[in-house]
Order: sequence, then structure tokens, then C-alpha cells
Amino acid sequence: MNKLLSDLKSNLDKAELGYKIIELSAPAMTVPDVIKFAKEPINENEICKTLIVKAGTGFIAIFLRGENKVNFKALKSLFGPKVRFATAEEVKASANVDPGAVCPLILNVPLYIDESAIVLSNAHFGSGDHMFGLEMNPADILEITGAKIVNISKEQSNENC
Repeated sequence: MNKLLSDLKSNLDKAELGYKIIELSAPAMTVPDVIKFAKEPINENEICKTLIVKAGTGFIAIFLRGENKVNFKALKSLFGPKVRFATAEEVKASANVDPGAVCPLILNVPLYIDESAIVLSNAHFGSGDHMFGLEMNPADILEITGAKIVNISKEQSNENC
């Protein structure tokens, strides 16, 4: 467990929020990796991802269910016509970690949670360490981060990620 995750764990314990650390047998970069490498069973419908997006002159993070795709039309209507996924370097600067390990709880940018993810009773997501994931109630993520709820995803899309 890296220092970032260790510090996050301490902060979650102090806040007395429920969470679970999920150990992985190999580094996970994608939703299928999480399913394959989780050392214990997890519900694949509860896996979520945090993506960093360049929107206008700044960056934002979007948290959505792993199976869903970003609806760029909705994203553009919320944040303007110039939106794109962040580069690996931009992800590291905005999220304090490499792509694939982004944790919505340790960002340097505003967080937006898709309404399809907020209704889950549990969400599995990146912890800041490629060898571990976190599980917690999305309402607690909302409480910790002050994120806004938006509608920015669609299922089974051919449009981007």
C-alpha cells in the first residue's frame, strides 16, 4: 500500500466513514482488470471509474459507472464545446496519480458524479494505488468531496470512453 492510500485510509478512519480496501493480484488499469485481479468477489455492476477531462481552460473529474460511456454531447452542454480527455501527464497533475489509479477522494480538480453512479449502494473505484481498490457508498464520496451530481453518461455507446 503506497503512502497516498495509507494517508487516505487514515483520513477515512478519522471521518468514521464505511469503506473497504480491495486487494488486487496484479496492477489494474481498466474495469476488466479489476474484475480479473480482485482477490475477492466484487459486483462488476458496482465498478466505477474516475476520468479527468479538460473542459475549457481547466480540468474536471467525472465519476461514472465502469460500464457506461461518456456522453460528450451532455458534457459539452455543461462545460462548453471544448472538452477532451486529459493526457497522462495532465491526469497525474490533476489526480496525484497515474491513469488507472485515479481516486475521486484525492483530486486537485472539481468532481462531478454521474447520476447513474450515485444510486449505487456500493461503488468500487481507484484508490490511488494500482494494487488496491476502494469500496464505499457513493453518497459518502459526495459528502467528502462536495461533488455535483450530473447526467453525463450513456450505456453501450460507440462515442469515446
